[in-house]
Amino acid sequence: MSLFVWRLLHNRLSTKINVYKRGILQDDAQLCVAGCGQPESTEHLFTRCPLVGSLWSGILGWIGFQIVHPRNVSNHFLQFESLAGFSKSKRTLLTLIWCATSWTLWKERNNIIFLSKASIVSKFIDNVKLLSFWWLKRNSKSIAFDYHRWWLSLLSCMALADILFYPSLLCLLNYDVTL
Repeated sequence: MSLFVWRLLHNRLSTKINVYKRGILQDDAQLCVAGCGQPESTEHLFTRCPLVGSLWSGILGWIGFQIVHPRNVSNHFLQFESLAGFSKSKRTLLTLIWCATSWTLWKERNNIIFLSKASIVSKFIDNVKLLSFWWLKRNSKSIAFDYHRWWLSLLSCMALADILFYPSLLCLLNYDVTL
């Protein structure tokens, strides 16, 4: 996961624009997989695409926050991570959710390109909830809530976040955001 996040924050993913710049794609093959007609850059795919905006809004609705979406991936990450100035453990949970959302978005993008299949928005959000809970459960010795509570109300789970802060979770999210 940390390699994916590093590549995302440093514009090193194989987006269509990046592959085009390497001379692998034709000029007409660089458009976004969501069908919005814009070139698929890292910034577009993760922050600017209208479909992606609705996905992030769904995730933020689950968390219980609203933000103005930055149009830069690094700024989006930093803003998401520091919502409401939470403690380190709560910021770690938000970082986990941002990473799970970005990873799920990248996987969905690849499913569209390579398997010609796409998920609906609600399924995408369910996948993020499941993946983030699974990562948390796998990397924490014990958690004070179950998946049902996580799925329904992240804010109530975040109230318990200080109890479950473990260094192993930080290892999963070990990244350097210095650009």
